[in-house]
Amino acid sequence: MTDEVPVLDRGWIAVDDLPRGVDLLAEVKRLNDAGVEVMWVWNLAQHWAGEDDPDGEERQESLTFGVFNDRGLLTWRAGFRLWAPSSGLNAEWEDGRLAGMHDVAVPPRAVVPIEVVYSVLAEFLSSGQRPNSIEWELGERMPGIPSDEE
Repeated sequence: MTDEVPVLDRGWIAVDDLPRGVDLLAEVKRLNDAGVEVMWVWNLAQHWAGEDDPDGEERQESLTFGVFNDRGLLTWRAGFRLWAPSSGLNAEWEDGRLAGMHDVAVPPRAVVPIEVVYSVLAEFLSSGQRPNSIEWELGERMPGIPSDEE
């Protein structure tokens, strides 16, 4: 399946680097509609901070989204802060796969109905900003991830 959609083979996607004519939302829907056996997860930003920007990670903003048939996931990251939807469905950590391959942890409250994922992804692709069509709350971070207070 991913041979047809090489952009989805990347766990980290920059909107600025999408090949001309690629409709990311349509590609994600096509993959999910075919049926997936694990939660596929991607990190999406307008552009990624480069190695020549030592403070880039502290300022980086990105949308993490995923699909798993009738549900998906959403988080928003700004620097080391993580937000999850206030209406998220999962109370515990879950497992996902970055680009369908590499294990990644899905934080509590990140799982939402698939239509919410599609709507928020479309909003981000249109605006490049943190989507405001859902309410966000500070999310739970995995142990070992730095915080702004540390």
